[in-house]
Amino acid sequence: MNTKSLMISVIVMVLILTGYHFFFNARSYSLAYVDSSRLMTEYKGMEEVKKTNEARAKTWQSNVDTLALELQNDIKKYEKERGQMSEREKKTTEELIGRKQQQFMQYKEVTKNKASEEEQKITNEALAKVNSVITEFGKKNGYTFVFGTTSGNIVYASEAVNVTDRVLEVLNIQYEQNK
Repeated sequence: MNTKSLMISVIVMVLILTGYHFFFNARSYSLAYVDSSRLMTEYKGMEEVKKTNEARAKTWQSNVDTLALELQNDIKKYEKERGQMSEREKKTTEELIGRKQQQFMQYKEVTKNKASEEEQKITNEALAKVNSVITEFGKKNGYTFVFGTTSGNIVYASEAVNVTDRVLEVLNIQYEQNK
């Protein structure tokens, strides 16, 4: 046998064995899916994340609004008293207001970034909890795969393999116990 026919024989054998493996082992796979969007809206832990994020955002926005009001008041005061100021006082006041505006804009940007980071952090913690529960649920119930779907990702799946309600039940029970 020459090397070319030996390589063809090896390739055919690998393809046959691979096909055999997938054909006979595919039947032992146990599949399920969860509706990810429902998990995010109906999991009580995500509701708490939303409330926490909203409360923090309100606090930070309140601080920004207070500083903006102070800056507006300084500008109004300057405009009102500008006619009675010397050129040196005008220049000094304008520089102070300019610095205050810069500091305000920097604070506003830092606050926005911090709010976004905090929101992402606690959202990721909640998502890690959801993924952990799905993993344990899958192992406990003998699933080989648990897919996550939102509208349109899975074209068809039988409701028999939709485990969203069961996963939500586990998530919410654990949430209530750890509260």
